[in-house]
Amino acid sequence: MLGQGTQTFELRYHRLEVFNRWLLAIALIALVGLGSLAIWTVIDRFADPDGEVVLQDLTSVWNGTEGIAIDAVYAEDAVLIGADGTKYTGLNAITIAQRSVAGLDFRAEVIGPVVQSGDTVIAPIHLTWTGVDAYVTTILQLDDDGKVVHHQDYGGG
Repeated sequence: MLGQGTQTFELRYHRLEVFNRWLLAIALIALVGLGSLAIWTVIDRFADPDGEVVLQDLTSVWNGTEGIAIDAVYAEDAVLIGADGTKYTGLNAITIAQRSVAGLDFRAEVIGPVVQSGDTVIAPIHLTWTGVDAYVTTILQLDDDGKVVHHQDYGGG
């Protein structure tokens, strides 16, 4: 009798040991998966420039807010295409365009979600200036430094 109790105990202990090994293996796999996801998220976060910050800086530049220079937002060879189809190529042309609307009480305001995929940023913008009230969809392409290399507005009505 005593021998059978010992076998039962050993069998139960063996089953518990196998269960614990499986549980440990599953926990390790989950931990590796979560760790990989965390690392991928951090790398992805720092790999692409933050589109929301770039868009805030962009609207500040166009609104004439002090403290942000236009060359901090646009790349030297940037292209801007307005909703009316007017194309400005290069930082100097974009600077002239920005200065020309400064006297018209120009305001740009983000009115919806900012969507970013890789180096492309899209956002709805409300534009107002003397006698004009327009809604556009702004699409930006950013370089590796987070500067705008292509800016295009669609809409205007």
